[in-house]
Amino acid sequence: MGRHGRGAARDRLDVLGLDATGRLVVVELKRGTADRDVHLQAITYAALVSRFDLGTLA
Repeated sequence: MGRHGRGAARDRLDVLGLDATGRLVVVELKRGTADRDVHLQAITYAALVSRFDLGTLA
């Protein structure tokens, strides 16, 4: 599996779920050692998910 390219595929979430309280949970799957920018990717995904509404999730 190679690095993600530019555009929508790069911002695609690996796993999006709900916890017991109904909060969204993002899980990023990595093969091998994660890059140094993995923290920035987590912040990017948190910003992406923060804009989700019921229509987005349907």
